[in-house]
Amino acid sequence: MSDLVLRTTTRTRVEIFALTDALVAQARQMGERLRSEERGADVIEYVGMLIFAAIIVLAILVAANGLKGSIVSSIQRHVNDIINK
Repeated sequence: MSDLVLRTTTRTRVEIFALTDALVAQARQMGERLRSEERGADVIEYVGMLIFAAIIVLAILVAANGLKGSIVSSIQRHVNDIINK
């Protein structure tokens, strides 16, 4: 695996894990707030925020997989161009 692909993959995974940790912390904080001070219709707001956060994480994962594929195909194309010259 080339250094660029490895670096990009590692950086992407680190960012995804950091984002996931932040989302989990936010969800815990919202749950604590819900239990301690707010009831009723606010539950719908919290659920909406959690669903929105999950959609964002999924979009990032899909983009990361697409990015990885485009980087690999670009490297392969350049290597083939160099070999065929």
